Formats: sequence, C-alpha cells, structure tokens
Amino acid sequence: MFRNGGIVFLNRKKKEGSLLNQPGIRNTLVALDSEFGKLAIELAGRVWARPGLTQKERAFLCLAANVCNQTVDGPFQIHLDMALKAGATPKEIREVLLHMAIYASFPKTLTAMKAFHKHLEERGIEL
Repeated sequence: MFRNGGIVFLNRKKKEGSLLNQPGIRNTLVALDSEFGKLAIELAGRVWARPGLTQKERAFLCLAANVCNQTVDGPFQIHLDMALKAGATPKEIREVLLHMAIYASFPKTLTAMKAFHKHLEERGIEL
C-alpha cells in the first residue's frame, strides 16, 4: 500500500514500521529511478510481509544471497542494518557469514566479512 509517497508494510502483528518502511531505503531506490524504486519496494514488501519467517530470518537469507552474488556494497549494507534492527546480534550475523564460506566460497565470504567488520566499526558496534 502506498501512503504519502512511501510504502507501508504490515508485519504479522499488524503493526506499522516494518524494516522495509525506512525512508532511507525508499528514497535511495526511488532517487535512482522512480518506477524501479516503487516496483522494488512493492515486491520486496510483499515477500517480507509473508508469514512463515521472521524478519530476522529473512534478513539472514538476504545476507546469504549478498555473499553468493557479491553484492556487498549497498544491498549488503542495507541487509546488515535490517538484520540488526530485527534483533540479530553481530555474532549471529558473523555465524551466517561463516556458514556461507562452505557454500558460497571462502573468497566471497572474505569479501563479505571485510564489509561486515567495516560496517560494525563505522557504527561503533562491537562483535
């Protein structure tokens, strides 16, 4: 649902404030290309609002996809923030990345691990 130029997503408890309902994410995508941004947010919102997985679990899946696809710049950073906001601890995120070393390769995981540690450092978050 669009409201005030943004999208409002409802989580399972029917509360507003889903992780995807962040102005920074919306603004970045829409600024790149308004139609692409609206489409990406709408489709991602549908997936993230589905029952069956928590937002933390969905963020972990996104991080795993980022490692596999080597999208450790913008998308990885967004998904790290989403995971942390969903209650993931830095140690849990590190464990996801360590798990990916076997399935995505050590070099890809190394790249993601460097980005992860830099992300934490920039935000003053300890592992």
